Amino acid sequence: MSTNAIRSAGTVVRYVKESTAGTDPGSWTITLAALGAHLQKKQARTARQTLYQGSGGLVQSGFIDGRTEVPWSASHYMTYKGMGLLLSLLLGDAATSGSGPYTHTWDLEKDPKTATIGVVEGQGLGSLSTQRHEGHGCVVTSATLRAEAHGNMQLDLEGFGMSADAPAGAAGITVTNAAYMEVHGHHAGTLAWNGVNYGLISLELTIPNGQVFRDALGSGGTLRPYSVNLKDVQLRVVMEKVGDAFVTGNQAGTSSDAVITFTDPVNSHTLAITIHNAIAFDTDGGRKEGFSLIQETVIFKPQQDASDTGVSVVIVNDQASAEAA
Repeated sequence: MSTNAIRSAGTVVRYVKESTAGTDPGSWTITLAALGAHLQKKQARTARQTLYQGSGGLVQSGFIDGRTEVPWSASHYMTYKGMGLLLSLLLGDAATSGSGPYTHTWDLEKDPKTATIGVVEGQGLGSLSTQRHEGHGCVVTSATLRAEAHGNMQLDLEGFGMSADAPAGAAGITVTNAAYMEVHGHHAGTLAWNGVNYGLISLELTIPNGQVFRDALGSGGTLRPYSVNLKDVQLRVVMEKVGDAFVTGNQAGTSSDAVITFTDPVNSHTLAITIHNAIAFDTDGGRKEGFSLIQETVIFKPQQDASDTGVSVVIVNDQASAEAA
């Protein structure tokens, strides 16, 4: 009986932003513990379906190689430091100001940079060594930033890459943000919208970037992916119902920035999310079920204008570089 196996414990994800899409810069910027992660090189194939079948039965007589695909995904707890590179891959490069503390601002861009990403696959057991799966030209096609009462904020990312290396060994892994304060639900302030502050139970910010696979003769994979679809950003919040402001605002099309800030109680670092010119796109009006306080779910959607891109994230910390480990 084989003693070989692979344990998921020990899985980490390594990231470095590329200056040229698809080209490995050769060193890692950050290495993060993962709640879950996956990166895989996949070869798509279709059956050769000629009408001639010879003397055999009606079974394909071979396969034609199609796309070479590199899907990836990762989930991490959000921290006030050491996560800026992920925000740059999702939103675009940051603007930094100040001389300590530093203010790092990410505004949504059309085409954020690509990255080389390495998923270190847990721990090899028996005679198996720990493996690293590494992809290049990786983009973030969609992401969700979620927080709820009594839990840590979580960032879920998914996307695809232009190419990937064969699995290779990995050793000597050190997580770069292990000592940093995680963003917790009880660090949250209120949600400000249309001149009123609202206490939340949970929030979920979803950002689809709209990149597409680019087929081309002469390439088995994709060319540098670009965004082609509208970025249907939405902020979904749940709160105890305190009136009909959102029902009224939904009907009137009221527009106002929606802003919420999380504050590190030890270091006074902050993380603020702004949905620009947000309208209460949808609301359930407050669900009435059983004997309980009524909770209302509201979905905000942004609108861009001459000065606002639709969504921004601002982190204030003691790191001079927005993308520092």
